[in-house]
Amino acid sequence: MDGAADRLTCPYCEAYGVSRLFLATARLDSCECVECGARWDEDPFTGKFRGRGGRQSAIDSSTRTSTVR
Repeated sequence: MDGAADRLTCPYCEAYGVSRLFLATARLDSCECVECGARWDEDPFTGKFRGRGGRQSAIDSSTRTSTVR
C-alpha cells in the first residue's frame, strides 16, 4: 500500500470507514474508525500518526447533536 492509501485507512484494522474532524487550532485530524472504534490523531498534511485518542473526548460522536429540524 502506498502512503496516500495509508492515510485513508484505520492504522489498527485497515478499514476505510474513518471519520475525520480537522481541529484547526491544534493543527491535527482527530480520527475515529467506524469498524473497530479506534481513535487517533494525525497530522493533516503529512498523515503522520500523532497519538491514540481515548474513549473520553471533548469530541465524542455520542454527544453530538443534530442541527437539522
